[in-house]
Amino acid sequence: MDNAAYILSFILGTSIGSALLCAAMRYADNQNWISGRSICDNCKKVLTWDQLIPVVSFLIYRGKCKECQKEMSWFYLVFEVIAGLAILIIAARFMEFGDIWILARDLVIVLIALFALALDWYKMLVNVRLMIVGSVIVVLMPSGLSIAEMLIGACVGIAFFGVQYLLTRGKGIGSGDMFLGMFMGFALGWPYVIISIFIGYIFGSVHAVHLLATKKANRKTKLSLGMYLMIGLILALGVQILQLSIL
Repeated sequence: MDNAAYILSFILGTSIGSALLCAAMRYADNQNWISGRSICDNCKKVLTWDQLIPVVSFLIYRGKCKECQKEMSWFYLVFEVIAGLAILIIAARFMEFGDIWILARDLVIVLIALFALALDWYKMLVNVRLMIVGSVIVVLMPSGLSIAEMLIGACVGIAFFGVQYLLTRGKGIGSGDMFLGMFMGFALGWPYVIISIFIGYIFGSVHAVHLLATKKANRKTKLSLGMYLMIGLILALGVQILQLSIL
């Protein structure tokens, strides 16, 4: 895979990420998430084409709206970069092995994870139906995982969050996190599901400490666990792909 292919894969990924983020936010607001022009959340003016270029527009306008100069969340930039890197990694695996089914399965996992990540960040929502349908799809699609590995992974994911949900009586985490754990288990199998959960909690802990240190949150502030878990899923998938490529 040459440099041009890497660049094109990353650009495609950032574009997909931008579209998924917009779709997730509109879905959460009960708006038409397929069509419609993008607008500034503050001044409500329609964004021009030069404000819609993934990553580039954010950097050019320094994370501000071109019209009202209202600062935007850095999440927009980070999300697009994560999407770009995720698509780049799975494209690299396809270029190396040429397995269209593995490519399709990787895309399903990443697209669902990105949508779930954006949805949880925006409104702390988990689309349970999406997690169930996604789990069925990844199980039915050919992969290098055995049924036993996927079932064990799913059971571990459900149990890990189910126990926390019961112990905290739903105050520590939401019931939707169990479905996220299920999807993570079916997508990655055993033992990568544990790696993904560990990565997710590390990211969550670091971010929480940062928010507390900068006084942008307190001990009672609720954070989007699902967001960190989906980051963990994407990174663990990357680790899995890189390890298989080396082998």
